Amino acid sequence: MRSDFASLLEQAGFDASERGFWQRVIMIDNRVLLPATRLEEGDLMKLHGFNALILDRKGVPTHFCKCRPPTKDWIRQTEFCTRMSMEPALRHVLPPARAVGSTDLHMTISEYVPGRAFEPRVPRMRTGKLDAAIQEILLLMETIALRGLIVDPELFAGQTRIDLAAEAAWAFDTIPPSLFAPGQAAVVRNAISAAGRVRRVLQHGDLWPRNILRYDGHWWLLDFDTFGRIQVPLYDVFHMVRSCWVLRQGRGVTRWTLSRARLQKPSPSWVQDLRSSSTMETGQTTLAWARDRQGLTNVEAIGALVFYLIDTVARMFRRQHPMQYVEPYLSDLGILAECLEAGETFADAFGNAG
Repeated sequence: MRSDFASLLEQAGFDASERGFWQRVIMIDNRVLLPATRLEEGDLMKLHGFNALILDRKGVPTHFCKCRPPTKDWIRQTEFCTRMSMEPALRHVLPPARAVGSTDLHMTISEYVPGRAFEPRVPRMRTGKLDAAIQEILLLMETIALRGLIVDPELFAGQTRIDLAAEAAWAFDTIPPSLFAPGQAAVVRNAISAAGRVRRVLQHGDLWPRNILRYDGHWWLLDFDTFGRIQVPLYDVFHMVRSCWVLRQGRGVTRWTLSRARLQKPSPSWVQDLRSSSTMETGQTTLAWARDRQGLTNVEAIGALVFYLIDTVARMFRRQHPMQYVEPYLSDLGILAECLEAGETFADAFGNAG
């Protein structure tokens, strides 16, 4: 395995035979050993592999590597992201990257950005300042989405609009009735159907504060493994706003580090707080702003909200995440179904558009 990894590093321009080189390579997030016994296409987030950090002789990080099996999806995505990182308009947004591969491995290697992570700042920021920062980041994502279509015009496959009901069908089939009651599923199906077809917009797919840095006066966005796979508008907006809301509740977004006692406590509901401006600390201004920028009606925005939650739950369930991490999203989905059945319009969250 080390010889294969060394070969990739040599392709990327490193001298892996240099004395002391391997003492400056730190393996992190080692999932399953490579090479993989079988290739798994279709879900990049489920791939086996590992990440590595490369340090210079002074111990300063210089490059970040992601090594995965050479599936067609992963190769296509890394090559696409490499081209994106070379776009002049994105030179202060995406770190320069390149892709190298072999028979058993395929790696993307990007320059390390040493900025301050956005995640620890979120709980301490004033509401107005946080909303302004989120909106700046979302505007950057709009720029990235537009450049993505220039780099790869085939991403929309000739279709500029997306049918939410058709796009979400797989998620309804994936979540078992024991987790999401058929009655509630019917309610959210109707909400998605009511939204109909909406304009396609390329989404990051995992845009939350841990994937954002502040460096050299700019926001830098990271982890574009699934960029463009999701094309439902507002998906990134919901994930950013919900993630920031959870962090400001004093909880980790995925709750990986919480004690057993805290995990047993009932979680506050983001969807419940969306219903009223008197309880929602942050996010409603941004949601209304984003809905307006996308030119969506409230019915379409609610359909996009339903899509975000059911898509997230289905992806986590398919990847076999422990249920304590799925449950907060599943709970929000169930509460959303109850709100919609009761006639809730979420006007406080999305403004007064029709």
